[in-house]
Amino acid sequence: MTRAYSEVYLEDAMRTLGEAVDFALCDQGLTPTELTAILSNAFEMKQFERGIPRVVCGMSGDELVREIIVHAGL
Repeated sequence: MTRAYSEVYLEDAMRTLGEAVDFALCDQGLTPTELTAILSNAFEMKQFERGIPRVVCGMSGDELVREIIVHAGL
């Protein structure tokens, strides 16, 4: 099966995304609907989807969400 990016990043990607969702919902008070809307348009998530190491494993979940929130203008 062809993967979007190397399996080397898989555990880091899962951890980063899990931390990001937890931070956004629990610490930042976003609703799941708000978070979905923000993530679906975020440049960083397009990079995450492409497997860019800086986004997938180069930052923590809360750093990722903070960057997304800043770029979203919130």
